[in-house]
Amino acid sequence: MDRDVPLIYDRPGKGTTRFVHRVVRRTADVTILLMDPYEGPDLMHDGRLMLEHGAAGLWYVFPGAWYDIGRFHDRSGRFTGWYTNLCRPVEFGDDTWQMTDLFLDLWQPADGSGAVWLDVDEFAAAVDRGILDPSDHAGVRATRTAIDAALAEGCWPPAAAATTLEVDTARRLAAAP
Repeated sequence: MDRDVPLIYDRPGKGTTRFVHRVVRRTADVTILLMDPYEGPDLMHDGRLMLEHGAAGLWYVFPGAWYDIGRFHDRSGRFTGWYTNLCRPVEFGDDTWQMTDLFLDLWQPADGSGAVWLDVDEFAAAVDRGILDPSDHAGVRATRTAIDAALAEGCWPPAAAATTLEVDTARRLAAAP
């Protein structure tokens, strides 16, 4: 499969970024994208590495879902954890995909030390300033409630994302004809 997907990633009030990821696998339920390499600064939480500059990551994109999920690594390929990004449902265009970030994220370290919601204050400020419309706020609330219930049952991330797909395998799949 040889398909690069340009993603237009809008952060309301913070600008737009363009990324290009490679399709690894596509089914009716999920598209797995390879981000290789990650070109931003190291992402940290509580002094611990989430995603390292130069590392690869996998993004699981679900049609109609108010989230996408990242499987994050360090540069050596070691799995560091799951990152759930709350966003409007992705708009799948023929040439470009559009994503709108809704500020709130969930981090689940690979060591099982416990999931934590990130950017709660940033989300609240966006709601207070009217950056997000009421349907965005409602979508985030409903999605967070559903994710919290799944976490309580030990079912997050969903089975379609909770794979052991490693970076080297993803690279081979992305390069296959």
